[in-house]
Amino acid sequence: MGLCLAAALQLGAPSEARAQNAPVYELPPFAPFEITDDVRVSAAAGVAQAQVQLGLHLLGVGGDDNLRSAMDLLVAAARQGYPPALLRLAEMHRSGSGPGLDPEATLPLVERAAELGDSRAVISAAQLLFVEPGRAPRGIAFFSALAEHGSQQALQILIPQLLSGRAVPPDFATAVRLLRENDGAWAQLWLAALHAKGAGVPLDVARARALEEAALASATILERLDFALQLAIAAPGIRDGDWAVRVAEAVVEDPATRSPTHLGTLSEIYAALGRYDDAVDAMEEAVAGLASGTEVERAYRPLFEERLALFRRRAEAAGARR
Repeated sequence: MGLCLAAALQLGAPSEARAQNAPVYELPPFAPFEITDDVRVSAAAGVAQAQVQLGLHLLGVGGDDNLRSAMDLLVAAARQGYPPALLRLAEMHRSGSGPGLDPEATLPLVERAAELGDSRAVISAAQLLFVEPGRAPRGIAFFSALAEHGSQQALQILIPQLLSGRAVPPDFATAVRLLRENDGAWAQLWLAALHAKGAGVPLDVARARALEEAALASATILERLDFALQLAIAAPGIRDGDWAVRVAEAVVEDPATRSPTHLGTLSEIYAALGRYDDAVDAMEEAVAGLASGTEVERAYRPLFEERLALFRRRAEAAGARR
């Protein structure tokens, strides 16, 4: 079980939230001694997957000549619109540590991979556009285009940005239109939240309750947690901590859906609401559970331990003020 999209963005971590109907590609590992003749022949014939595999092999071997050959192979695969090639080139350009590498080339490569439906590229684009200063207007335009073309993942990134007013002025009209055009459970939960506050739509508590009840009946666990965390960190006119906690606690109170990553998200919600003692308790259980978790879950251990240390400091500071 992985993190919901909101938690992944908040922690700068990988996520298991996927774009609907989008291909999910795996970047092959470096394998300097495991390249077969078939891979070499396929790469020479222009097969993008083989070109990436051989390119990564050459990078692993090292040396200037191999680096140049690897770049040629990755560029050839990227020109075919193969997301793993685009993402690997973006990583190399971002490091800027090599001949012909330019950090300014990073974002266009990531955006192109995101346009092709790669879910990790969508998350990387969000981190580049909404975390780094001055890029938020470009981010709104980019994710609006993806959402208009049906990307659920892009919608889940875009709506909180449109509503928050943190990076760009809030745009309730666009947010409400996109939510109404989407019949998914996550979108309906957000419409419920807006009706409950009268934010961008008429105040209608009965309508909000009906929308929430219907949406929760079909929402995935990650959609519920994503909504809950976003609601906990939303702008003051929309934020509803009690509602966020209720949705998230319902997930972790069910033995079938209690997991370290879900507890980690609940901890983030508590912390966003200033409930640092509760955040520490939830994150301690999350960290303890990672030892017996899946390989995906164990990868979050450094991030969770870092957050646990932060929440402990804040809990101590809050206690000292009381």
